[in-house]
Amino acid sequence: MSARKRVYVGVAALALLLATTIGLGQAQEPPGGTPAQGPAARSIEDGYSLQADVASKFTYQGMLWDEDTPVNDVVDMVFRLYSDDACTTQVGSSILANDVMVVDGVFSVELAVSQNWFYGLGVWIQPEVDGVGFSCQEILPVPYALSLRPGAIVGGNVEYGDVIRAVNTAPSNDSYGLYGQSYSNYYGVGVYGYASATSGPVYGVYGQTRSPSGAGVLAKGVDSNADLILGGNGDTGSEDDGVLTSDPSYASSDIVIKSNDTVRIDLDNEMGGEDADFEIRNASDTLIFDVDETGAVLLGGSGVPAFPRPAYDSGWVSVSQGGSVVRNHNLGWNVDNYVVDLTCMRSAGGAGINNWGVGGDANWEEYYGAWWSNLTTASITLHRWSDDSDCPQVRVRIWMYQ
Repeated sequence: MSARKRVYVGVAALALLLATTIGLGQAQEPPGGTPAQGPAARSIEDGYSLQADVASKFTYQGMLWDEDTPVNDVVDMVFRLYSDDACTTQVGSSILANDVMVVDGVFSVELAVSQNWFYGLGVWIQPEVDGVGFSCQEILPVPYALSLRPGAIVGGNVEYGDVIRAVNTAPSNDSYGLYGQSYSNYYGVGVYGYASATSGPVYGVYGQTRSPSGAGVLAKGVDSNADLILGGNGDTGSEDDGVLTSDPSYASSDIVIKSNDTVRIDLDNEMGGEDADFEIRNASDTLIFDVDETGAVLLGGSGVPAFPRPAYDSGWVSVSQGGSVVRNHNLGWNVDNYVVDLTCMRSAGGAGINNWGVGGDANWEEYYGAWWSNLTTASITLHRWSDDSDCPQVRVRIWMYQ
């Protein structure tokens, strides 16, 4: 056929990727009486199963003529996909179909494609037969595939199930059940979910992962923009602008915030004049810790000012009369910003915890008490005078301020 003129007449129905013809009726028994055995089912969450993955290909059919005569021959074909109706910008790689049988002008080929070539935007195809190219043709969707185009709404009354369920069984890294991305620089949303039901557990967007290092929902913004915006039931009058809670299915589930950098909380960031506090409450809704936007820190519901714990606590250290003990705190920072407290304890004689002679006390030729010296960013030295009887044990605590 290399010397004959070929005239491409037409194309039978072209289906979008994943919209190939699928039989839903009763399976037919093959010759011999034994039903065909499909691939083993793969178990999916909540009883779902997949018998096989939908093939990443579609069927292309057409007629090939030589002048006014239908072709009967074996030909080599090449198909290319494009993102424009002039077929100038190719999508993906060329698809080869060799040794295609053409009978009475009619042929049919299955074209293997990549799922990444189809993402809801228009795609055109241009065939080539034995080196001769033909016209550019648009790939049209089957009607229900239009629900997958950008801007489409998939809606319906699904009483016991999900409107859309995205399941990814790939075991490799960087695989997503549902991936959304927005290029808008003004309140763009990659994934938006809305549920109108008001009773029972209702989720606008539900994400789950079985990977120990994965995330049920991953939200990523750009620069200082919000990664995740929580909108609660603020319109109902309860003024809950956003709620972050543990898994309601597990009474003992935790909320853990981990960061390799700053964890920041902005109080009254919009300067609205409201009294914005950072509060921690117990199970009976009693306030146990509160940080006011002014910087005041309160501990307990009665509003007792909180005293911060020391950055270092040596515990009770035994020091012999006239002896010294070095304690390593390794706090670093600046020793000019240290606050040091030294306390004595004597079990016998009724003195208990005391500060008798702290810093040292000289009485004629006798020396009592305890003191410290050589404070560095790593250690401190504790001393006890040679005649002391009230400080057999000492305790040093260090606070740091900025």
